[in-house]
Amino acid sequence: MLKSTLRILLISIFFVGCGSYHPKDAKIVENTISEYLNPYFSDKNSDYIYKANMAIFGKQSGGIVVIKKIDTIFHRVVFATDFGNKLLDFEISSDDFKVHFVVDGFNNKRILKVLETDFRLLLQSKYKVSETFITENESVYGSKQNKRNIYLFENKEDNFLSKIIVTKNSKEKITFAFQNKKDTFVREINITHHNIPLEIKLLKI
Repeated sequence: MLKSTLRILLISIFFVGCGSYHPKDAKIVENTISEYLNPYFSDKNSDYIYKANMAIFGKQSGGIVVIKKIDTIFHRVVFATDFGNKLLDFEISSDDFKVHFVVDGFNNKRILKVLETDFRLLLQSKYKVSETFITENESVYGSKQNKRNIYLFENKEDNFLSKIIVTKNSKEKITFAFQNKKDTFVREINITHHNIPLEIKLLKI
């Protein structure tokens, strides 16, 4: 009897611990779209310029970030100091990452890999929708990529993308929070990692 009880308890813990992520206060509904289009950074005629503040593995850094969509696949991203000295320059697409220039402070494989992941998610133009949820104020679209689940939160009031949450093994790993009430040039972006000490804040100039 005791062995049976322990077996049931262990099975219950296993399934609870491995349960899939569920957005807070959301209920699942039938998919109405098969693909979600990210409206941000999509205009090839615009230079997206931000004031940046970064806390990366205990190091504080600030400056300017310029993002440019250069064709249908690639974005160019340049980090620079407030005085215009280049720190990092790369091109990125859904499956490619080309570093053109990097100073010693950024020339770290771990930092570059995290920045590659973050900016690929931030600049990705399309997400395949595998599930849909709704809350009182938001529609939430779930997408699966590279063993991660990605949830895109869209405000019902203005239909702007307000947040992206990246999860793995049902735990939140990265949150992208957007402040935007006017157009597709998002005003403020906060990128927070929940499993490593890394945070990036971008404020539109």
